[in-house]
Amino acid sequence: TDVKTKDARITEGEVYCAEIELDRARHVSENKDILIKIRKSKVSLQNLEVRCNELECLVENCKNDKTHMQEQIHALKDENDAFAHEREELLFELGLLMEEKKEEEIQYLLLQDDLTEKEASVSQLQSDLVNLNTDQE
Repeated sequence: TDVKTKDARITEGEVYCAEIELDRARHVSENKDILIKIRKSKVSLQNLEVRCNELECLVENCKNDKTHMQEQIHALKDENDAFAHEREELLFELGLLMEEKKEEEIQYLLLQDDLTEKEASVSQLQSDLVNLNTDQE
């Protein structure tokens, strides 16, 4: 009986040691899992930092693009103002030219009326001359 008891104690001790070893292995495994999760979290954090840096660069590029577009808009407004001023000057000159043309047309019509009157006078004088010549004969 003593041998069996001793064997039973050894078996119980071995079982106890085995359980402790199993617990330790389980804790080591859990610790390794936790370390893996920590490393994955670090990698995720690094990826997020990279993405944040990319987004910051995009934001900066957008700001630069916005500034560039504002400069272009300002330049286009200046150009538009210059064209509007030039257009006003050209319209003013066109108005002056149209007034000159109207004056010339009026002068032309007056000269044409004068010419018509003079042609009528010449015709009348020719007719009078023909009548005088006829009367003298």
